[in-house]
Amino acid sequence: MDLVFLSTVDSTSTHAAALVTQGKAAPFAVWAKTQTDGRGRRGNHWESPPGNLFLTLVLPRTGPGVVAPGCLSLQAGIIVARLIQNRLGVRLTLKWPNDLLFGGRKIGGILLESSISGQQMGPLLIGIGLNLNAAPPIHGPLPSTSLKDILGRAIDLESLVKGILADFQAHWDAFDPTDLPAAYEEFATGIGQLWCSEDGRGLASAGHLRADGALPLAPLERGKGLLLTTADHGWRWQHQGNGEGPLMVADVGNTAVKLAWYRAARDEQAAAVEAIELTALAPRLGTVLGQFRQHAPVSGWPLHILSVNPPAAARLGEQALAFGLTPLTITKRPVRRHGLGYVLADLGIDRLAAIEGLLARLAGKAPRDDEFVLVVGAGTATTIDAVRADGLHLGGLILPGLKTALASLHQATSLLPALDLVASATADGLGHDTRSAMSQAVIAMTLGAVERVVRGTQSNRQLMLRENGIYLTGGCGQILASSMGAVYLPELVMSGARVMVLGG
Repeated sequence: MDLVFLSTVDSTSTHAAALVTQGKAAPFAVWAKTQTDGRGRRGNHWESPPGNLFLTLVLPRTGPGVVAPGCLSLQAGIIVARLIQNRLGVRLTLKWPNDLLFGGRKIGGILLESSISGQQMGPLLIGIGLNLNAAPPIHGPLPSTSLKDILGRAIDLESLVKGILADFQAHWDAFDPTDLPAAYEEFATGIGQLWCSEDGRGLASAGHLRADGALPLAPLERGKGLLLTTADHGWRWQHQGNGEGPLMVADVGNTAVKLAWYRAARDEQAAAVEAIELTALAPRLGTVLGQFRQHAPVSGWPLHILSVNPPAAARLGEQALAFGLTPLTITKRPVRRHGLGYVLADLGIDRLAAIEGLLARLAGKAPRDDEFVLVVGAGTATTIDAVRADGLHLGGLILPGLKTALASLHQATSLLPALDLVASATADGLGHDTRSAMSQAVIAMTLGAVERVVRGTQSNRQLMLRENGIYLTGGCGQILASSMGAVYLPELVMSGARVMVLGG
């Protein structure tokens, strides 16, 4: 694609439009290091400091002049999001129809313009603005972020521009319009997510994108359904900006359910966390959900559920509905990860959430390519995942959890006792009676597995374990953490669930 490079320009889209008027044929692109009059939606000024991306692609377009509103902006946003995910390992959130977000903060936008002559649409001008190395303030209450803030390292602007120029048009030409709704949901804020009117008076939940690119909203309280068809719709995602109202999440495991609510979606620390054993779920759950409902501004407020136990999650969902909360399933989507990192089909959503929660915790701290960390989930099963500091999943192990191993010893033998608790570690790591020998053995088994992962990763991958780089979570995590001098993060999965809801 022919590239017009300018060190400084008023607006890449304005300059591209002038070139089209002068007869320059598509395809071509206009790229500038800075803009003096960058434009966003509604004519808002787009701050354009050096180091960020200001690029307008001009693509040929023939065919009917009438195009479903929003479809082309969505298509462009999807392609940009895919390119960023493949090249940098970050999943952006596409907020209908043309905003690119990460963690509820704006990171970029798409400005699509064209001309129409009769029934023919002229060249498409696709303006792409992305905060790569700086996060200037933007119009309105929405905070901003940059890829440098997220990844903890500077982004090579020229390399990214070359990648977009090499790949964008091929993706555009190959895009099947009938795939738009499914492709949008790869990066969308999510079905059922709350939207609020800009005047703060209305709340609605998002539906499935229609084939014509329109987005339906269903009011939580009485009122007619809404259909967003233009960018000037007067609604925003509830978690975009500093929207008021709590974020509620639940982690449904094999033996227990954890529920947490955050006073605001941006709070990293939960205001309250409740853990309920599945055997006590029915009597205790109603009390907790009733307390949660008191914090919800209106009936129908979402409870986001992350689950490895579908039957228990279904029971939780039924109870949530009875208390005026709407259960929403957190889908298995990566947020921060290397392009070829996770094999999602083989990685449990609880493991994914723990990894995403840790990567978010480490965000902004410049990762080294030669370092890795371990994420250890000590629950019914113990999972050990090696993750490179930049998010590449290197693999892991799954073995019986401490309590599971103890129970199996009792069940498989006639003499070994049933142990409810794991004994504290001894100085020599050995047991001096049957009970302590059993306890020390299951601890040693887990420590040996951790050591195996560390040694294997260091020797096979030529990586170093990050200083203080072993992080444990789960019911038995504190016992193991004290045995290996590691960091214990009891709410890591809940934190990761919040990250996955926000998309960062």
